Order: sequence, then C-alpha cells, then structure tokens
Amino acid sequence: MPVRATSHGLLLAGLALAGGLGCGPSPQPLPPPIDISISGLRVSEPSPGVVRLYGGEGTVPSAETLEVINITGVTMPTIERAEVTVEADGSFSLELEGTLTDQFRLQAFSALAVTPPVDVVGSLGGAVVEAPRIACLDANQPDEFEITTNVGVPNNQPLILSNNCDFGFLVPEAATLVSDGWLLDNTMILPADPLPGEELLFTIGFTPTVEGDETNVVIFRTRQEVQGIDVWRVFTVRGRALP
Repeated sequence: MPVRATSHGLLLAGLALAGGLGCGPSPQPLPPPIDISISGLRVSEPSPGVVRLYGGEGTVPSAETLEVINITGVTMPTIERAEVTVEADGSFSLELEGTLTDQFRLQAFSALAVTPPVDVVGSLGGAVVEAPRIACLDANQPDEFEITTNVGVPNNQPLILSNNCDFGFLVPEAATLVSDGWLLDNTMILPADPLPGEELLFTIGFTPTVEGDETNVVIFRTRQEVQGIDVWRVFTVRGRALP
C-alpha cells in the first residue's frame, strides 16, 4: 500500500567562516502533489449496463494509479472496485458495470502520497459532480481507515453512525464488497430510522487467512425523509494481515 507523504526539509548551503560562500548540497525539489480534479471527470455509456468514467489531461496530476469504487443498484446496492494506471498527463479511462448516474469513490496513489477519498456522482448528460452527503450524519470512523491484525486473529472495530441532525432519516440497508474473512455485524437492526441524538452501532470484523493487504468497502444507504432521495455513506476499510 502506498505510504503517505511526509514533510521534506530543504538543505541550505551555509556561509564559510572565512567570509566566502560555503559549498553544500543543492536544494532538492519537492515532488509535485497529487490531486483529483472533479471538473475534469466525465461519464459515458458505451453499451447497456457499462459505464465509462474518464478524465482528461490534468484530471489526476502526478498520480500513478487511481482506485475507483462504483456503487450501483436501486433496490439492492452493488459494489465494484477497480484500479487503473494514470497517464503521464494526468488522464485516465476506465469501464465498469453500471449506469451514468452511479456514485463513484476515487482515490489516487503515487509512490509517496495518497489522496483522501473523493465521492462523486454521474449524470445522464455526462457531467460528474460531488456526491450528496448528509453532513450531520457523523461516524466514529473516518471515510478511510485501517484494520491490522495477524493471520487467523480476529480484529473487531466499532462503526457507529450518529444522527446529529435536527431531523430523522432512514437507513434501509448496508452492503460490503468482500465477505470472505470480513464481517459487518448487527445489520439485523436495519432498516432503521434513528431520531435526532440516536446512534446505530455496527462492528466490522477482519480475520485474515493469508498475509498481505486487502481492501473492503462498507456502504450504508440513507434516505432523508423529507426529500426522499438516497444518499450513500461509504467507508473504505484497508485490512492489513501480518504473519
């Protein structure tokens, strides 16, 4: 898994005590930061049931690979995850099962850095915009987090959704990308309609059978009762299995 970027200091040549300029190493330029430009994203439908997500020059600058998670489905969510190599000019193109109005989570990687997850949604006209979000639906875990354990040893992490809104909403269902070695516990409480101030408690369990890294995706369908639109809450869970 790529490591996160660390800060770099610049080495400055010092002045010699005799009054002349001292010799020292030349300042080393910092690597350019990686980023994801939503304005450069577009979607198209090359064939029924297939959606193409692509970005033009400069859409993902300085990145080497791009992880794309697609969330589809009306009555039952389906998750698809893929990686694509980013071209030197920051462009990419990727085809997945789905439709133009799907929600996508993007995350870019280079040898030294990784971007935070970016959630976007497509449209029938091909434009891509930031995905809707219930800002007052809080969680005790960030949008991306890691679970580390040894092979054969379970590690269970709580995942708590808190309704800090002044209105109620529905949580009809949840889904995961990977089930082998993973467990999303307490989903029997769904569908749920937490009132303001109430919490929904779940547990994500990871029991690896082989050494290595694995990515899982956990999503919750939420619906504001007033507007009646679905809003996906997505968590990317990186499992790290040690010997």
